[in-house]
Amino acid sequence: MYLKYIETAFIKARNLGQKHTEDQVVAYKGGFGAGKTSHGRAAFGLGESEQPLFSGSIAPDSAKNAVRRAVPVSHNTAHLQGSNMAYSLFNGLIKQQDIGTVIYDTSLSRPSDVYDLIQKADQANKPLKIVDITRDDRARLLAVLARDIKGDDPRIPVSYLLEGAERDREARSDCMNIFLMKSFVGQTDSSESEERKTHTYEFHCGNDQGSDSKRLFTLKQGERPEWNLELDRNDINTRLFSQGLRFNDETGCFEAISKKEGWSVSLIRELQNPVRDLVSGLSDKEKKVRTKTFNARKLVLVKPMVEATTDEAYRSLSPDLSDHLSKAAFDKSWLLLATKVERDLLSRMKDASEKGEALSYMDLPAVMALQMNSQLLETPASWAQ
Repeated sequence: MYLKYIETAFIKARNLGQKHTEDQVVAYKGGFGAGKTSHGRAAFGLGESEQPLFSGSIAPDSAKNAVRRAVPVSHNTAHLQGSNMAYSLFNGLIKQQDIGTVIYDTSLSRPSDVYDLIQKADQANKPLKIVDITRDDRARLLAVLARDIKGDDPRIPVSYLLEGAERDREARSDCMNIFLMKSFVGQTDSSESEERKTHTYEFHCGNDQGSDSKRLFTLKQGERPEWNLELDRNDINTRLFSQGLRFNDETGCFEAISKKEGWSVSLIRELQNPVRDLVSGLSDKEKKVRTKTFNARKLVLVKPMVEATTDEAYRSLSPDLSDHLSKAAFDKSWLLLATKVERDLLSRMKDASEKGEALSYMDLPAVMALQMNSQLLETPASWAQ
């Protein structure tokens, strides 16, 4: 498993470097569903086989997938083993000279992760560019929910999604402020440091619909932000605020905007709403795509529910769904629902079961749909589009 992943990933990385020959390190930072892959594909183009060269990026998610496909393991085990595999390969590639551009695609949510990359780039005497991609949390999570059961992109349990969102908002300003310092940790004022390559940090953010992503600014070591002059400063500030950020002109630093209840608590409350409510806030283009996908993902209820309970709801599911979703996984999907939301959903499911009707993902509370979708083992036959 390890050798096969290393061989395949190395070949793709070499193809990327042969087309983009500048010896540099590009690190994509951002949460699940933020749009890193879309940006990377547009930025690096296609190879000779008409395949995206961005597939040559070293991504822990790809390694985690290789682990999952080789052996049935928990999400946490796949996360640890896949991350270690990808990181080992990246460490080897970054040290090589004349290999061209090396791309690392991960969350980079902690300042320590950023410092680590800067030090590795300095040791290899290569410039580092961090490309930070983010957008509205609801749009990101719907993108995760839309992922195919057997696709390459991971389906993430809700707890990991919420923890990641909270961590990103708490630490992103600290990651940015590293680039506003006159020197990075470990650097000196010697003549050797003057020969170091210039490291940069780009921040891209979507609008309130989670679309129309724009570069807001670029950071270079020890300099004030280079704002995108094509954007109105009010638009920039609005987009920053949507991610819990602001720039303090007096201190010359970015600051995190805190919520009393915490971002994850606020997000859980938002995710109690049906998927259709979240979809309604997307751009027209994305709304059309998501609506088609989620309408096709049905919960077919083949037996009338005797009472409005989760046990009866599971018993009512069609075999093509329950065969790929254990009772324990189904029960876990209900754990984050508010009492009233759970009661209302069970009532609707009971009514639908008595009428021989089906519900779709559009009808489910988003938090439940996300958790259930992450646990499915195969694509139900009734989902065929």
